[in-house]
Amino acid sequence: MKKRMSIVTALIMVFALLLTACGEPAVNTDTSDNPASSAATTPVSTAVTTEEKEETPDLPSPEDLGFDGQELTILVWKIAARTGVTDNDDFYDENDVHMEGEAVYDAALERQRTIEEKYGVTIKTEVTSDNVHTKYLNSYKSGDAKWDIIAPMINHVPSLIIEQTLLEIGNLEYLDPTKTYWDQDLLSSLAVDGKNFVLTGEISTMDEELNICVAYNQTVGEEVGIDPYPYIENDKWTIDVLSELAKVATKDLDGNGKMDKTDRFGLADNHSSAITFIQAAGERYATLNSNGVPEITVNAPRAIQVIEKINALYNDPTIAATITSGPTKIYASWAELNQSMVDGLICFRPANIYNLKQYIQMEDVFTVLPMPKLEEDQEKYYHVVLTNGCAGYCVPANTDRTEFISVMLEELAYYGRKLIKPAYYESYVNARLTNDETTSKMFDIIFATKMYDIGYMFNWGGMQAAVAKSIETGNTASNLDGIMNAAKTALQETYDSIHEAIN
Repeated sequence: MKKRMSIVTALIMVFALLLTACGEPAVNTDTSDNPASSAATTPVSTAVTTEEKEETPDLPSPEDLGFDGQELTILVWKIAARTGVTDNDDFYDENDVHMEGEAVYDAALERQRTIEEKYGVTIKTEVTSDNVHTKYLNSYKSGDAKWDIIAPMINHVPSLIIEQTLLEIGNLEYLDPTKTYWDQDLLSSLAVDGKNFVLTGEISTMDEELNICVAYNQTVGEEVGIDPYPYIENDKWTIDVLSELAKVATKDLDGNGKMDKTDRFGLADNHSSAITFIQAAGERYATLNSNGVPEITVNAPRAIQVIEKINALYNDPTIAATITSGPTKIYASWAELNQSMVDGLICFRPANIYNLKQYIQMEDVFTVLPMPKLEEDQEKYYHVVLTNGCAGYCVPANTDRTEFISVMLEELAYYGRKLIKPAYYESYVNARLTNDETTSKMFDIIFATKMYDIGYMFNWGGMQAAVAKSIETGNTASNLDGIMNAAKTALQETYDSIHEAIN
């Protein structure tokens, strides 16, 4: 079935390098004990649904605010030139390329017009694939900054904080960060010294696009008699279950006794991209303590357990195919791996959601699953947002229009939930993936369990590379011990710079 389916100078250099720090770039980036017991797809029932609690901004009336005739200007970073394939057209720029009739674009335009008419204002957005961080910083320093809101890559925000060019969101009178249309985990996980300078949430779809999932070839699953949905429904979807199901799906198709790229693999990925299984287990590379000071936690016992388990999985040639050297090396490049996915030769593929666009031409039925837990009794599923690709929303420090900007941010997020989120689901579920209720529920689970990781964002001491090396070669304790002093030193330098800038 055909489906249409990231001191100051040094920090800036590090943030730019993070774009390619995770293997494939983030942005170019049971009902039975027998895992093979069910050949049919089982509908999933879950408490998380797309029907959000109706929550509206607590704002004065437009008449009382009196914004008539004002203009809101926004500078937004986008991943790349739009092709009509991706549906993250969530801000309207009259000078940008759009696809008429594309669901998210139409919803973005409706949101803009609704807010403009409600308040008698004009919204002008500049959407660019250029470096928003650099463009804004140069403009700010020259005194020519012309935007009310900027949306740089989240990984670039700390250097703007250190340069003292951003307003702390607590100074925005009408912005209520406790509203659920703002990503709550971002606010708690990235607030150094308890202060926030960046937001995202329903204002945009990038925190959905730059999230992690497991791409699943449902046609292959049904062919070999496996069904992951009962495990997910019963909160038993774990790394061990993924391994078991993937093993069943692996097959030497030509029967020559040698596995190669013409054969089918249960799981395909690269060791360097498997580093997000740590967050899927509810662990983080670093966390903020009760005083808002970051502390490295990638070497916590559970995190190490995850690394060792993924090392075993990704180096098992009866299950996995990878790009890196080692016993599971099959593909010479990401292009080869992705083509094998399109050709129906891969059953499970951990990936970020933005990159699913590569599979829209698949003939097989293709859908998404949550990332697996470490163990069944883990509190919930977790899905890390890739801050080296996701934009966040900030306000210039020198603005004198905080009342106006705070109201506009609230309305953009509220109408993002009301208009853009349903269009995003429609676009994905109806145009990219298998069109059924189960796929929507998988997205519900993924998006309701978004999380952010300050250690993953800064990558102090090369933690990501150390974890990737451990997944590829083992020797986890040695690899992490080898970078820990450098990581702690880099963390302290970063914290001291941010602390000095904001206090």
